[in-house]
Amino acid sequence: MDSFYFSGRSVLELFHALRVRSKFREDFELINRLGRGNYGDVFAVCNKQTGYNYAAKRISLTFDNVEELRMTLNESSILKSLTGHPNIVHCHDAWLEMEYDPEHPESDEDEQEPLKFYVLMDFCYQSLNQWIQEVRSKPDNVLVLSILKQLADGLQ
Repeated sequence: MDSFYFSGRSVLELFHALRVRSKFREDFELINRLGRGNYGDVFAVCNKQTGYNYAAKRISLTFDNVEELRMTLNESSILKSLTGHPNIVHCHDAWLEMEYDPEHPESDEDEQEPLKFYVLMDFCYQSLNQWIQEVRSKPDNVLVLSILKQLADGLQ
């Protein structure tokens, strides 16, 4: 499952390579929305073939700002390269697609539809806030050791 196909491609090549189907809607079952931010949404999704749960970040992009698109693609390439460390959430896949309406599939060709960038990552069953609340209930010395261990593991 690696359609991280845009490394080294020009933005123009990427526009030509946009999916004509929605990988997000066809390959994943939406479980629920985990959050919403200024740049997009994050969903809990389940891969229909494997049954594995992921977090899927959907970022809305425009055709107007090619530099913003280029920076987003570069950042995702960097994120994809940060694999194999137990303290870094793994990026499994990333792809571009047009907003897709299964009731009107011909709208995929409409240039007015917003461009969506998806990043598929491991699903973390505990948020940072939940972890902080859990850690706060520990005695101070255990808390300090836990935080120091996390920092040391991250710097390794």
